[in-house]
Amino acid sequence: MLVWDPEGADDRVWSLLRENLTDPEIIELGSFIAVTYGQQRAAGRPRRGPRSHRRGALVRRLGSTADEIRSLVPDALASWREIRENVLERGVVDQRIKELCYRYLANDPEVTDLTPFSDPERAALEWTDAIAYDSERAGDDLWARLHRSFSEAELVDLGCAIGFELGQQHWRRTVGLPARD
Repeated sequence: MLVWDPEGADDRVWSLLRENLTDPEIIELGSFIAVTYGQQRAAGRPRRGPRSHRRGALVRRLGSTADEIRSLVPDALASWREIRENVLERGVVDQRIKELCYRYLANDPEVTDLTPFSDPERAALEWTDAIAYDSERAGDDLWARLHRSFSEAELVDLGCAIGFELGQQHWRRTVGLPARD
């Protein structure tokens, strides 16, 4: 199975994309890959470390914000708004916990040391790490702690939010935007 590493796409890959696809097709492909990439991380595909590439020209060509870029494919924009409004920004889990998980995915240094966090926050952050980087870390101990802190519905909501945000952050980086606004 192909594991897409969007941060590893070199200039040759971008040239091929630009030569063979229209801007809306690149956006649609990127949206598909963003979701798939998050699913692959949840399935335990290893992370291959961040890389830095210059994407300024692509961003200027496609748009200056994520929604401006997505607007090139109206259905992609509508789908992402639905996900953002109903999973990322709302749901049954405390939004503060979701935000901590999103910051962890963006490598925010204020959330990498888990010791100051409460048990539910720490369990959610450890699960975020397992989803993003190594599913083997989601062992029985972590699941027991997650179930002590969250209902089944909350776990589904949180897991989906983490997966969508993971894919979103990788997609944003590939088009030259920061991981988060």
